[in-house]
Amino acid sequence: MCFAASTIASVSMGVHIPAPVAEDDWQRVEALRSLDLLDSGKDESFSRITDACAKVFQVRPCSIFQESRWKVWIKSGFTISHS
Repeated sequence: MCFAASTIASVSMGVHIPAPVAEDDWQRVEALRSLDLLDSGKDESFSRITDACAKVFQVRPCSIFQESRWKVWIKSGFTISHS
């Protein structure tokens, strides 16, 4: 179960149930760190990706984020209106 799904499920039930963490998750976090993606703000290049995804999949909320065990970094968030 992904972080967001586990958070939504646990919040809706009023109980925090942490998502499982893969044994090799440290490699993913190290890769994000080596690319200077952790502890950084929103990025225009990621915004172009979320813009395209929101249009292609016709979804209102669309975001890109990275997470570690203790923190979530939102790289881009986009909402389109239905017209």
